[in-house]
Amino acid sequence: MAHQPYDRSGKWLIQHHGGALLKLGGVERVRSWRAAQAEVVQARQLPDGLLEVEFDREAGSDADPAPGLYVVEIATYPERRLLEQVARDVACVFLDRRQLPEALTIVLRPHPKWSFQVAGEHELSSPQGWTKWQMSWRVVELWSIPAEQLLAAGDVGMVPWVPLSYIEGPPEPVLRECRARIDAQAPPGERENMLAVTQVLARLRYNDPGILALLAGDKYD
Repeated sequence: MAHQPYDRSGKWLIQHHGGALLKLGGVERVRSWRAAQAEVVQARQLPDGLLEVEFDREAGSDADPAPGLYVVEIATYPERRLLEQVARDVACVFLDRRQLPEALTIVLRPHPKWSFQVAGEHELSSPQGWTKWQMSWRVVELWSIPAEQLLAAGDVGMVPWVPLSYIEGPPEPVLRECRARIDAQAPPGERENMLAVTQVLARLRYNDPGILALLAGDKYD
């Protein structure tokens, strides 16, 4: 069930606004981040993104915390195959970097036909049962996060995810606010791309042309 427009949009956000994704996953005290090349093995097994993160030291500490590696996997829907995908991502990065990465899965929408939930846990066992591998990681279900919370973060990189978050009441005021934030706060040269990515993600939830027009590329009054 490939959704290429959403895949490309998610990867663009990882490359350009990975810090916002870290905030979405609850990562704090980030001093700096860099989107590393995820090409650790053949293309079929690539994670959606790999972020290298430097942290600010904690209050009262004299030493900087160790840098972190964060594997990011963005899924349109919660699917069983995502469990194996995250396991492959983590294994590939560990083999390449000799460091076990943190893993974060962003799930965009609940599936309209089944109720499978990605719990962030998976266990693999060898055929004879001699070897077992237990994994756990962080999962963010966008539809469970209030739109106000994402907007309150004050990070324009969070805005493209807002149309898929929990919106109480009609969506138009929230999407107008998204548009205003992008128009006013998008980094130089990124406004059109941010609007396009936000509209692509919004199409997962809305098919009303009037709603989607709020995120069109031209100036909206």
